[in-house]
Amino acid sequence: MTLGNPEAILFHLGFLPTFFDLPRLWALDAVAIIAIFVAMLGTAFALYALATSRAGAVFDSPARMRRLDCASGSLLIGAGGVVLLKRALRDRSRWGRRGAPQGQPASGGDIF
Repeated sequence: MTLGNPEAILFHLGFLPTFFDLPRLWALDAVAIIAIFVAMLGTAFALYALATSRAGAVFDSPARMRRLDCASGSLLIGAGGVVLLKRALRDRSRWGRRGAPQGQPASGGDIF
């Protein structure tokens, strides 16, 4: 699974030369490094699978799913409110007393 992930490949290409002198590695060194990474990734994937199976059992109840939907919806509404408030405060600080903009307004693409 990790071999097909370009982010993991780039991570390992950037990580290994930092800590290992690659031209001086022996075959046994390479096997040990590979075994360590396989053990780490296997443990991480096993923990992901365990967490996923437990989460499936927890959210099996319709009442729990309803609470999760309400909580996640509330978080999204709250995040939208924060973005709206920040934008309103930013725009308010650009306008002078007479209602004319002070200086050049920022481009419409930024939201913060």
